[in-house]
Amino acid sequence: MISANCKVVAMGAFSLSRTMARAMGRENFSSPYSHSILLSSSKEAVFTISFADMPSFEEGIACAVEAAAEVADYAKPLGVRCIYEDQGLYANGVAGFGAFYRQVKQRCSNVGVCGDMGNSLFVDEGAERFFAAYAEDICHVHVKDYLIRTFSKAPSRMWYPTRGGRWL
Repeated sequence: MISANCKVVAMGAFSLSRTMARAMGRENFSSPYSHSILLSSSKEAVFTISFADMPSFEEGIACAVEAAAEVADYAKPLGVRCIYEDQGLYANGVAGFGAFYRQVKQRCSNVGVCGDMGNSLFVDEGAERFFAAYAEDICHVHVKDYLIRTFSKAPSRMWYPTRGGRWL
């Protein structure tokens, strides 16, 4: 079972899969496709990130790998392929995602990649670089069209900062 510390990074992925199946009225969930996004009901919480209690990169990746492997192991006998998307503070961009995905792929055969054309912009990488690195494993694609600008500060709450100081 995923430890309490890992739930911060993995967002309770294993319990989410069971919850999803129950919500659908299907304890033996057998759909080959499922997409989950966790959102807070509070607008403030969506735009506020506290780094004070965040684990290190290595600890975060280790927790995420454990959680992802547990979900993939649970899904495998159901015929479900788990696909992972570069996103967030730990597994984003070619290097960050690679630190996560290489380990998961070593442990699980029922995994793939969701190539997202916008997420790598948060770490100031182009989608081309990510797609080239993971072309063999990409089995789903998200298409996004971000406006990229340089400001000294966000012009409104709806702009997201990149690692290099630009705004999306």
